[in-house]
Amino acid sequence: MHYNMRCAFMLFIAMIGVNADERPSGRMWEAEDLKTRYIAQVARLRALGYPAMFGGDSLFEERFKADRQPWSPYKSVYEELFKTTPVWVDDGNIPMLIVVPRNCAPLRWQATRVMIDGVKSDAPQFELSRVQDIADSPALQRPYILFNVNPGADTYTTSVHGAENDLKNMHRRGLTFAEGIALLAQYPDVMKCNRGINEDYRERFAFGRVVFLGASYGGACPCDNTAEEFITFKVRKHQGDGFARGYFTPVIRRDMTPNYSRFLFPSCEAE
Repeated sequence: MHYNMRCAFMLFIAMIGVNADERPSGRMWEAEDLKTRYIAQVARLRALGYPAMFGGDSLFEERFKADRQPWSPYKSVYEELFKTTPVWVDDGNIPMLIVVPRNCAPLRWQATRVMIDGVKSDAPQFELSRVQDIADSPALQRPYILFNVNPGADTYTTSVHGAENDLKNMHRRGLTFAEGIALLAQYPDVMKCNRGINEDYRERFAFGRVVFLGASYGGACPCDNTAEEFITFKVRKHQGDGFARGYFTPVIRRDMTPNYSRFLFPSCEAE
């Protein structure tokens, strides 16, 4: 519904003659425009071992291949493109992202699919049962697609409170844990943030800390929202050998200030 509203808005501002510089910068994407990206992401899932989570290669192909046989008993994820498209995608955003929810593949297993410089990330060392998705995120029982995903590269100087307000005003929301894993698995370079003052600084702080605002750890304390924890992804770099490894960890809201670390807040369209 929101995609149709976005299309209507674009048509409206064109009719009333709003200055082109004030219009949202981006374009409409059709299903055929997204097909190449879809196939590439499915290939990435295949390379990361996801077929094992769907009962083997043949069942995985039935769920994800773009040209599904009409007699197949499974509903292909690719069909979602035709139901949703055309969609508006802002310039600089990722047009689409395939998400595998936790009931299809355990989050702990999916977390180790994320690779930084070819090295698998550590499995989360906290209780994943305490990770709670926000109320307006999709509680789907099968893989689905996010559209117009902003990787958050321009939010590293923003506080968590500022990010939440900005997303609300733009009718967007933060990513859930599963959606964040999907983003990092497909596009591990999104967390690279070149803010350095000099070469040594850039080398030491080459990565930002990605925050999944669409989920909280253990829920929020009703009397003190500073006690709320969000799941973040960070890269630990070993000095000297250049070795880097990613890991997930909860961070308390009150510690999430731009001066503490460079937090990136990826987001998607809110329903």
